[in-house]
Amino acid sequence: MSTAVGDTLVSQDARQQEPFDWTRAYTQSSGNFDPERALLLDDVSLKELLLDVIKKGVPGLDVSDSVIAGDVIRDTTAASQVTVTVHDYGRAVINHQGFYDDEGHLRTIDLNLDGLVFRLVGMEKQGDDVVITFEDRDINGFRQKKGPLTLGGRKAGRSKKGVTRAEAILMVIRRGRWRRIPVQINELHKPQPIAKLTESERSAAADARRTKKKRDVVKDKGFPANFKMEGVDQTMLDNMTVALDEAEIVLKQRGITGDLADRVKLIMLVAGWGESGWLKSANDYKTATHKGVFQSNQIPPNQLRTQAHYFTIGGRSFRSGGAIAAAKVDTWTIGMAAQKVEISDGQASYYQGFLKKANKILDAWGREGESGTSGKQRRKHYVFKIDNRETYWDAIQRMANEVNWRAFFSGGTFFYISEEDLFKSRARYRFSEHSPGVVNIDYKQDQRRTTKTATATVRANRWAIPPGVCVYIDNLGSGTGKWLVQSVSRSLFSAEATLNLVQPLPEKKEPFEGFTTAQGGNAGASGGDVTTVKSGDLANRLYKAAKQIGAKRYPYVWGGGHAKAGKPDRGTGRDPGIGYDCSGGVAACLYYANALPKALHTNVPRSDILAASLDWRTGVGDSVTIWANPTHIFIEVFVNGAWAHLGTGRFGKDWSGFGVNRTLHTHQGFTPFHPQADQSGPWPREGSGHAV
Repeated sequence: MSTAVGDTLVSQDARQQEPFDWTRAYTQSSGNFDPERALLLDDVSLKELLLDVIKKGVPGLDVSDSVIAGDVIRDTTAASQVTVTVHDYGRAVINHQGFYDDEGHLRTIDLNLDGLVFRLVGMEKQGDDVVITFEDRDINGFRQKKGPLTLGGRKAGRSKKGVTRAEAILMVIRRGRWRRIPVQINELHKPQPIAKLTESERSAAADARRTKKKRDVVKDKGFPANFKMEGVDQTMLDNMTVALDEAEIVLKQRGITGDLADRVKLIMLVAGWGESGWLKSANDYKTATHKGVFQSNQIPPNQLRTQAHYFTIGGRSFRSGGAIAAAKVDTWTIGMAAQKVEISDGQASYYQGFLKKANKILDAWGREGESGTSGKQRRKHYVFKIDNRETYWDAIQRMANEVNWRAFFSGGTFFYISEEDLFKSRARYRFSEHSPGVVNIDYKQDQRRTTKTATATVRANRWAIPPGVCVYIDNLGSGTGKWLVQSVSRSLFSAEATLNLVQPLPEKKEPFEGFTTAQGGNAGASGGDVTTVKSGDLANRLYKAAKQIGAKRYPYVWGGGHAKAGKPDRGTGRDPGIGYDCSGGVAACLYYANALPKALHTNVPRSDILAASLDWRTGVGDSVTIWANPTHIFIEVFVNGAWAHLGTGRFGKDWSGFGVNRTLHTHQGFTPFHPQADQSGPWPREGSGHAV
């Protein structure tokens, strides 16, 4: 059987038009998959392996003579990596002074391998060896840049306004200004179809509309009669009442509601604390010409309502546009916005330090956004954006995963394309298990999940088979046919490459914008109480618990849900509102599914420790798997004939808090855990749980 490139395919496949110019995915030294010459390949050794320190005047280090192992992994779902193990008996590597700055941090170090550049991300000493890990330099560059960043509203139908998802991703790529990155993006300017509401979602929206008619548009605000807060006396509380009341009037007149209104009031609260400690008698310490709560030099201190009015809209010694304009700048923190409105020479971080207090005050006063609200229902326009502290690369992956497309680098070029379009390419190679150069082919078909996967080990040049191309396998039973190469791994010192092969995932439509409906009072987001789910197997209990938590629409709050499992809170105080972070949400889900050990009911640990503390086994489960690493954790359950992703992040839903996501999370870089056989039932614990 021939194993040459492409020319053994049936004619109709060979005539297919390529969706991309795949020549960009190969390096100049890529070569071919040539089984007859597999044992004579010239890239099973290293002539030079230079660790290049990106610092003028600092020498690099050639470790080619000391390398004892090395692997290259390229993937359409994760960052390409190179791992090199160096024998460092004389400690020349670990003690190389050029690798560290004055504070002991690793400097920027690059590795050039066959014309492709990888950047150092980790170094680990293991006895006399040092394991050095690099990832694609461009991906690493995008990991260093973080949001928030608004990319634009979504373009739909024939509208000329907004941007497509592909255009939004290209905007992020163009911010990689260290080099002009070549791109191959499919359907760049074409708006994609938008998903319709399911029957249950339509029913929920109709119920929300009926509920809205029975509710006032704006709830009267004010502090409860018995409200007390440490460090806040009655004089301060009276001053806050006057200022917030004036802000409410202005915001209502201008039709500003929801999260934007809450942001305006938070800016006002931190500014009042930062400028005067919420006292009218305060003067500025330099000239004593700026007076009152908001330190105006044009409005007397006893005219607090007037100061609050102009602080909100701008003018009379405050920045043009005031807090309203500042609140609309997504890239500004609350503290930065307060500093800008005050036209202060103080540090934004100084004002930001009062945010935790401001959140407590606003909770007592009454919120209007997703964590509190006015009761006004509105259609929410879908906006592409990078969340606060979300890296650019994570945002690119999230936006791609939401519609089952792939975003990856290959041969120095960035690709954004659906797996279905990748699968339209002609097969680059055709072989069977008995072809020369083919070491082994493993194949798995699971009827319960209607999935097929295969792994092929072949002898090939280092860069001959890029991820994202197609191969054709013969004589594999129901697995005979075309496959998509999801990832490729190969040793630096062996001709054998391992191909992970999959069938393409169907494209998903753009998520529906949905409705946001505010609930009255200060309790938090919408939805009924979260209660313990007692019936059903573990997968279904977890799924139902996640749906209940998701119905509350708690926002993502860093550190939230760690003090007591199943109870959202303010966490570290960095983020507004009450809610969960990833591990807090997973602990809450396990708690309400009656599956969290009692020892973890309080002081919930970080993600990887939480997973290890469950006493589950490592590996993928039949119906429940927890995926964890030191920075993130999520659950996958197999219900209703498909896998569901339970976790935080905007994976097909329109908020970043914990709930049921419509799209799956990548598994690259995560360790899977599944319940042991004797743990499929509920964990015994006292009581039946508490409502949130």
